[in-house]
Amino acid sequence: MAFTNAHLHSQPDSNRKYLYSILILLLMIATFWLHNDAFIADGMEARNLTTAREMLEKGNWFDPTMNGQYRFEKPPLPTWATALAMALVGQDDMSILRLPATVSGMLLVFFLFRLTQELTEDAWLPYLAAGTAATSFLIMSSARIISWDIFCHSFMMGAIWQLHKGLKPNSPGLQHFVFSGLLMGLSFLSKGPIAFFVLLLPYLIARFFAVGGYDLNRNGKPLLLMTGITLVLSLAWPLYLYLKYPDVSQYVAHKESGAWVNRHSKAFYYYWSFPVQSGLWAILALASLIAPYARKRIEEFGNYKFLLIWILASVLLMSLFPEKKSRYLLPVMLPLTLLTAFYVRYLIQAYQESRFTQADHIIFTSNNIIIALASLAAPFLLWKSMGKNGFEVSTSFKILSLLTFAGMSFVLGYFTYYKKPLSAWLSVVTGIGLACGLLLPEAPKLVIHNPHYRPYEELRHLDHFEQMPFYASGDLTGKFIEVVWGAGHEIQAWDPKTATLPTHPPLVFFSKEHPNDSLPPSILAQYSVKVIGVFDSSFRKGVYPILRNHVAVIQDKNH
Repeated sequence: MAFTNAHLHSQPDSNRKYLYSILILLLMIATFWLHNDAFIADGMEARNLTTAREMLEKGNWFDPTMNGQYRFEKPPLPTWATALAMALVGQDDMSILRLPATVSGMLLVFFLFRLTQELTEDAWLPYLAAGTAATSFLIMSSARIISWDIFCHSFMMGAIWQLHKGLKPNSPGLQHFVFSGLLMGLSFLSKGPIAFFVLLLPYLIARFFAVGGYDLNRNGKPLLLMTGITLVLSLAWPLYLYLKYPDVSQYVAHKESGAWVNRHSKAFYYYWSFPVQSGLWAILALASLIAPYARKRIEEFGNYKFLLIWILASVLLMSLFPEKKSRYLLPVMLPLTLLTAFYVRYLIQAYQESRFTQADHIIFTSNNIIIALASLAAPFLLWKSMGKNGFEVSTSFKILSLLTFAGMSFVLGYFTYYKKPLSAWLSVVTGIGLACGLLLPEAPKLVIHNPHYRPYEELRHLDHFEQMPFYASGDLTGKFIEVVWGAGHEIQAWDPKTATLPTHPPLVFFSKEHPNDSLPPSILAQYSVKVIGVFDSSFRKGVYPILRNHVAVIQDKNH
């Protein structure tokens, strides 16, 4: 069976394609980047950001450190991109610091768009795929944080697009294989072999079972060239580590491979609720996975078997590893987004031609009713949650949120009643974009349940702290990196029980207890201890005690 279907249905006006592309770009700006500074960095981002900051401060671009310790666990490409953004705007503008991840998310949608053009001859589907991807929950959230995942999977999706294009019978030459190899190498430099195993390999498995391996056999030399380019780029970083830090590189390899077995272990079936990560598209995504129902409908526009096997192979391969996190499902969302878009395309055509079935109508109607009811309830739940967290809800926010969500509910209900799937899809996409613009500035009010919340970023702006060394007692591992990033300084470990200061004062000291209780009497008698305050960047009180610290300045008494 071929990938594309030559039977064309009604198509968008070619003169408007540029307009549609601009609208998709504006949608991505809203869902990936708008108000991207609403939250402080979490532990994963803090590791990347701290390493980037130390790259700039120490110039150790090829010998990265995190809080003064070598940081070789992840390849450096995403951190290099973050460091370049930080060089332009400093540490405080999170919206710009997260821009490399945002651009990677936009590239991911672009590559999905172009791959869809290769998978179908229908001109509507690439736009449906792009719009659905730009509003899928996990893709949106991944593009809003400085994670390694969005980089490696974005590059790999581009590599798959170029590989798919190069394998076509009438492909013009080697350039697609060259570009594919380059993008695969960049994927490896972003997160090692992860995307090769959970995105590329499932694609190849699906391709083999859906259309056979003949096209791979007849492109042996181009594929060999692609593999060579991939290896040269991919092996550059691990080879550098091995030659310069042989002991460290072996330790890191052992540590990272062990993490897949020993950390965050979940049951084998943990990932099999993956459709919920589509957000508001979950019901349509689930319907598209039911092969007896969806196969004939989707095959009007493309190869259903190929997309289904790609999704299932990816989930199965990921399930083999004991370590599981919901954000690791990003590579599954990519073919699932395509499958969902194909199903939406079928609904549009079926309703236009009045040939939809009862099952079609039940799925279409129930999906929209659930979204509409949720949209109606959303503003009231938001106000209640904000008030419960101790925040005042302004009248202007109440009016805007009510108009936005009630308007989306009404419009969606209207297009559902008049059987307009395309207009219903557009109303959901538009509603998600508007919700991002409206809610994200208020989002901290929804999640901060800690009445003593006080982020460490305040310490960066105390001028007299700039030249002081920072020390802390207790555990400095794990989520403490959020303290390191927030405070804007490297923080070294010091045990006050030694009764000797680690360096000549003044210095900044972090402790779980009040300094009068944690410092020995000899230090309290000899030095002046000025408590700056208690800082706690945990959103929920008491959940992460490591994020709550007394901060004090220890200096000579005559200072």
